[in-house]
Amino acid sequence: MLGYDHKEELVGKPISGFQPHGVRETYATLLPRRFSGLHIEGLELQLLKKDGSVIDVGLNDNPIYDDKGNVVAIRCVFRDITAKKRLEEQLISMEKLASTGRLVASVAHEINNPLAGIINYLHLHAEETKEEDKKKYLDLAIRGCNRIAGIVKRLLESHQQVFEGKVCQDVNLSIRNVVNFLESKLRLSNINLLQELDAHLPPVYCDPHQLEQVFTNIIINASDAMPEGGDLKIKTGVRGEWVQIDFSDTGYGIPEKDLGKIFEPFFSTKGGAGTGLGLFVSYNIVKAHKGTVEVKSKEGKGTTVSVQLPIPSLLARDL
Repeated sequence: MLGYDHKEELVGKPISGFQPHGVRETYATLLPRRFSGLHIEGLELQLLKKDGSVIDVGLNDNPIYDDKGNVVAIRCVFRDITAKKRLEEQLISMEKLASTGRLVASVAHEINNPLAGIINYLHLHAEETKEEDKKKYLDLAIRGCNRIAGIVKRLLESHQQVFEGKVCQDVNLSIRNVVNFLESKLRLSNINLLQELDAHLPPVYCDPHQLEQVFTNIIINASDAMPEGGDLKIKTGVRGEWVQIDFSDTGYGIPEKDLGKIFEPFFSTKGGAGTGLGLFVSYNIVKAHKGTVEVKSKEGKGTTVSVQLPIPSLLARDL
């Protein structure tokens, strides 16, 4: 796995010699707690290969106990998950492109409205003889151009592969960013949006762009489930040591027989209209943030998707 040919190159060397600097510090911090009973399972770290390249690994502990039940040694099992991580990144990219594609129609509608107005204002300007009216129509045309530029800018920003890394982020801010971007699509789809955002919500440790991708996928799915329009309620709050975000729609719901499959890749309830990657990618993003996704649905009544993310104190305790 690390590219060494002989066991003599490994035996007797400290594990820190095969770890990048940041991982080395995390590992050293965890070690005393592991001997005190903390069990590690599925912790994602990185190791250095013989040639200096870095691979992603998953760590599982197998503690060894003495007669008194004390941990005297730990057998560490590292599994190479580099290919798995790369595949997840590719799927996230695929779904982001698909999400952008689903927005093109609504963006085209929103661009068409000011564009038609600009054309009309320029025609009026060409026919008008009064200088003050000419200026008025030019101002209106410029305003329409600025609106189109803003729409295109938002679309480009959503399409860019931007990675900021994990930071402490206000979930309400992420929701507002997504809602602002999807506002035209929801309006054109006759979706009545209700927001109950807890003003005292603690921040979460996350990648804001990935989190906004999750929210975008969920909101678009809810909109697609209400082809004749309906209500979409977004609610945030604290549940124990978790920040919870609920997305509740009044759409056609998910058949009970399909509920167990919705997080599977390429499974879709939309027939040929969906990629089947939205919830799968969203689930994996939330899972990577040590969170959970739950879906409750009743056919013909609607669906609620609940995302739970650990507040920083809980995340620090678990890691």
